[in-house]
Amino acid sequence: MVEQFIEDAVTDVLVTYGYPLVIVMGVICNALTLAVLQRPQFKRKTMRLTLSLLSVVDSLLLLCAFCHVWSAYLDGVPAASASSWTVLLISVERAVVVQFPFWARYCFTTMRLLAAWLAGCLVLSMADVPLFMAMGIRRLNASSNATEECLVRQSWEGFMKDIMYWLDLALVTVPVLLILALNCFILWKLRKPNARLGRMTSTLNVTSSQTRMLLVLTFTFVLSILPLQLYFVVGRPWIWSEDEPHVIAQLKLAYSVCTFLFYWNSAANFFLYALSGSIFRRALLTLCHCCCSVSSSVSGNPALRSDLSKRSQHKPSSTASPSFPDVVPFAITEFLPTEPPSESEYVCTYL
Repeated sequence: MVEQFIEDAVTDVLVTYGYPLVIVMGVICNALTLAVLQRPQFKRKTMRLTLSLLSVVDSLLLLCAFCHVWSAYLDGVPAASASSWTVLLISVERAVVVQFPFWARYCFTTMRLLAAWLAGCLVLSMADVPLFMAMGIRRLNASSNATEECLVRQSWEGFMKDIMYWLDLALVTVPVLLILALNCFILWKLRKPNARLGRMTSTLNVTSSQTRMLLVLTFTFVLSILPLQLYFVVGRPWIWSEDEPHVIAQLKLAYSVCTFLFYWNSAANFFLYALSGSIFRRALLTLCHCCCSVSSSVSGNPALRSDLSKRSQHKPSSTASPSFPDVVPFAITEFLPTEPPSESEYVCTYL
């Protein structure tokens, strides 16, 4: 009979209840974050794209983790490369905005940011190609009721122990070090404002608010993923050679806690944005206000519900003449000539 330790019981509770709770909550919160980022408050801001990409990457990561909890045919080593690259791109963009606010508008366009993100993800994905050859379905014993699990092939165990974990650590640690360096640079620039832009108080306030939110995001990311990556270097090699059952139980508990922090990082960004970003809070409040207004208007007005139902069933005739609204749509007014903005307004619009 296999001896059970308290560490094994805690690990089972964390994996059975903690992981699913964080994963489901994270997918819902990331979807809500994506909806908030589509509000007009983020329309002309470059961080709209990067934060949206981060929400999508985190959701995919959580969904893969959700599948792994109940499937033995999936590898359990989480890949943080895409998240690290996305957060690094956010830090680079914010550092350039703080240092060169005018030049950043032409440098970080939506298409250039998307192309840079896709190129980085493609390069990082090539580093995981050996995993497809190293992993395989293995029987845990030779009996007829043997269980099968996705494990490292015996011929690749040396490669995984000596090379792959260090490579995975480098792919995550190098971006983390760059993120920390860029964050220190941003903090230094915010403490020492540019004299040429010193008169633009509103611009600096907007920049500081958005940058503070992104700094909280990046620092939380670093603190959440480092324990898991350090475990791969310090703790994981022990499991390959450790024979003491109690030590193995402790190492498995440490791995479960580090993985929980890793998943929590992918699920908690919504709360970080809401706590540290005033612009995100305003966008969230307007979204909630719009949803509540529409819901109360439709539910409290039977005539309106009937009218909406009739409109949904109405099919316009192909011979009917087009009718023009009394108010010019926003899509048209967006291209009407306006007064050229001042220098301070130009910077505020971008930042």
